[in-house]
Amino acid sequence: MSCTVTTIESTWPFDLSKRYSFDVVHQLCTGRQLATYQPKGNPLTLQEYLNEEDAVDRFDAWRMRFENGHQGNIELGGNHYNAEFYNGILIVFDIVTGAPTNVYDFSEIQNSG
Repeated sequence: MSCTVTTIESTWPFDLSKRYSFDVVHQLCTGRQLATYQPKGNPLTLQEYLNEEDAVDRFDAWRMRFENGHQGNIELGGNHYNAEFYNGILIVFDIVTGAPTNVYDFSEIQNSG
């Protein structure tokens, strides 16, 4: 992905792997600076979120509600890693150390689990 960021003070281009595109968007949308964007490792996985936050039971309970027709948007929360569901998309992000954000189409998660 090629990206050019323009702010009041400057403009800078950078290139990065497509897998970081959601992290760049998340960074921009939450007001973080991207002047020297360097991803901190690989994008988070759903499994890392579930393990770190001991959230398997919470996630499964939410998944059952979803599958039973309660499809509202929800913040699944967490202390370090966080997850939010919005309009069919599950977003997994890090609120402490800045590990790269990842995004899942929930219909793909349903079909694999």
